Amino acid sequence: MLSIVLFILLFEAGASLKQVQERLGHANIKTTMNVYAHVTKEAKEETALLFADYMENKDSLNQKDTSQ
Repeated sequence: MLSIVLFILLFEAGASLKQVQERLGHANIKTTMNVYAHVTKEAKEETALLFADYMENKDSLNQKDTSQ
């Protein structure tokens, strides 16, 4: 459980999978990727949602910038 928390915190802080692999002591990056695939999948989905939100709102943000 502690290693999952560490993985999530490192990943959210911007650490690469290679850095997380080394920190957790996995000999092979495939181990890190297989064990924590669900976390990286959730992060990808969150990134996609952030991008979609940005694209939906970018026009209103640009209008605010030009009206000031």
